[in-house]
Amino acid sequence: MPMPTRITVVGDLERGDHYYLPQDAPCYFWGEYTPAKHVDGLPWEYSATNKLIYNLKKKMDRRGLPEWRHKIDAIDCGFR
Repeated sequence: MPMPTRITVVGDLERGDHYYLPQDAPCYFWGEYTPAKHVDGLPWEYSATNKLIYNLKKKMDRRGLPEWRHKIDAIDCGFR
């Protein structure tokens, strides 16, 4: 599942989920993250956004291990 190819504007449909946003505040998003507690199975396999976030959150103690390349790819967002 690839990341969205464009940014989305928070509209009337989504605004109710973000009660803390002032009604006149423009807001944009790129992908939707779902917390692990709301996911059945492996959270990083739930969506492309979850995968991106999990890879960005890799801690420095993982540096030098084969999985570290996923963090580098996430930082680059595939634009290498």
